[in-house]
Amino acid sequence: LGRLAAISQYRLIIDQVSLEVKIAYRNVQTTWDEMISNRQARLAARDTLEALILREKQSEPLTPTFVQLKLDTQSRLADAARLEYEATSNYNLAVAQLERAKGTLLVYDNVIMEEDQAALRARYRAEVKGNMRDAKGNVVQPPDMR
Repeated sequence: LGRLAAISQYRLIIDQVSLEVKIAYRNVQTTWDEMISNRQARLAARDTLEALILREKQSEPLTPTFVQLKLDTQSRLADAARLEYEATSNYNLAVAQLERAKGTLLVYDNVIMEEDQAALRARYRAEVKGNMRDAKGNVVQPPDMR
């Protein structure tokens, strides 16, 4: 009976983690699309402003209408840039949430805990010296593979 309860609880945890990963993955996709859309909007606003600057350099008269158009375009470019940076930040947060849901956040950021570094160094020294240790810490020679 206890075993069945443990199995049932284990399945619930798996389902919960699976759902969290799926939601986080969808959020990554959504924020990616938003980031791309905002980047395209910023680039379009930049192109519009560059066209106005070119018209100005080609002796376009600086009428109040033209100056207002240029100021409005600059404002739209600034807004588009702000939205793009916000979307990029949201995307980065979504990626971090996905890695956390997967349980791989530290690995994703190349973070190695002090204890893990000690184990890696010990394993490396053992491999370099050609010997390994068993569970009790005794040196075990690798089997002869001839």
